[in-house]
Amino acid sequence: MTSVFAARAPAVGASAKAAAAAAASVPMLVGADSSPYVHKLRMYFKYRGIEIEEVQNNPDIFASLILPRTNLTMIPVVVDGDAVLSDTGLIMDHYEGKLPIGSPQYPSLVPATPKQRFVSQAFEFMSEDWFFLVGFAQRFGHLEEHERYLLNMVAEGTGRSTGLIPKYAKSRELLDQRFLRARKPWGVTEETMPVFDAYLERFLVQLSAHFDTHRYLLSDEVPCRGDFALAGQLSGFIARDPVPSYVLKTKAPNLMRYLARMQNAPEAAYEYPNRVVHLDGVANAPAVTVTRADTKTSAAPTFLANDVIPPTLYPALSALVDLTTHVEQTHALAVKHATTAAAKSGTSGTEWVELPRAVGYPRFTVGGEEKGTRMAQVFSLFAWARMWRGGVDPHSAAEADVVLGIAAATSSSDTTAAADPDAFLAKVRGLASKLVLDKSVRRNAENQIEIRAVAATAKL
Repeated sequence: MTSVFAARAPAVGASAKAAAAAAASVPMLVGADSSPYVHKLRMYFKYRGIEIEEVQNNPDIFASLILPRTNLTMIPVVVDGDAVLSDTGLIMDHYEGKLPIGSPQYPSLVPATPKQRFVSQAFEFMSEDWFFLVGFAQRFGHLEEHERYLLNMVAEGTGRSTGLIPKYAKSRELLDQRFLRARKPWGVTEETMPVFDAYLERFLVQLSAHFDTHRYLLSDEVPCRGDFALAGQLSGFIARDPVPSYVLKTKAPNLMRYLARMQNAPEAAYEYPNRVVHLDGVANAPAVTVTRADTKTSAAPTFLANDVIPPTLYPALSALVDLTTHVEQTHALAVKHATTAAAKSGTSGTEWVELPRAVGYPRFTVGGEEKGTRMAQVFSLFAWARMWRGGVDPHSAAEADVVLGIAAATSSSDTTAAADPDAFLAKVRGLASKLVLDKSVRRNAENQIEIRAVAATAKL
């Protein structure tokens, strides 16, 4: 089910004041089309039928709005009245709280059953942590293949096209300052690019197998929150950029139909060639007789019955094995930072300690094998803990079924090392105890991640 995204316009003859008031009431999505998170929110707002105005971020907006109001250096943000909202997950929470969720017009994006809820939230985390890194690598690790595209992309935020910048000099400088220098900290190097390339193709093929038989991750009728996170990364990175889009269109072309579906794009209509089964322009000429197929869409769209998880999803979720190890390493480094800070301050260490954006550069694995180093961003602790929101129990049988299913998928792969199911389950539950059950990580009012040193240390 998708909602019609109807533009809101003042009535003919309305006063300029009324028109201005109507325009002011429309939320503004501030970002850039190159951001996968803009793509995610664009799909969400369109699906929910919420009108928005998209605004291109620029240095002035960043300095005068985004940084002072969010204390973050990230886009997008949503300006809604006096509120400036950041973090796409929290933005969706904000608007979901305003809608009559559960009605036929507004089906829930969160499955009610435990396994499906966990899988949806796992796709949110995996898409916006690991798959974001894969998209970043595809965009900035193939500089020679699409440098001119990147120069144009960077220039979008300057308010003028690259054609007005002599020899692209300014754009090249901005590209280097903002993105290329970040490649090594993110783990994108000449040595790791073959790893990212191979993973992308493998992941797209795995997803393709799922969407051969299902329209969404957990339903044939309605998307879940994991769909918006996944489709945002696919649309904003993989389908948009020249090099990965070639892989997408040649190795997993049916994912383009999935994206059209999520975007409610006009071409999505062509998924149903048999919805009009006959057009007769002769019998009743000049009128055209239209014969339509019976609709199979239910009045109340739902997720798959009996809390079933399609087996086709487990291979695509196998990156969680490596991600759990990375979050575990990040947690250990964060605890070390917090205990050191507490000792230097002379306090007992029972208070919350604000963490820097990154706390080190541990080795990261792909398919169970070490491939390089990348930043240990502390936001991943907060994001990993959010996988368990909404009553998902880290020690439940439902959660264990999903975790063991993910581990089993690695044993059937000829490109990844098999994960020990019991060891992976124990690792997931141990990390959940540290971050979720003990509530030792939080985000403060200034949007910074904090950790409670004593509670975290006690679990090491």
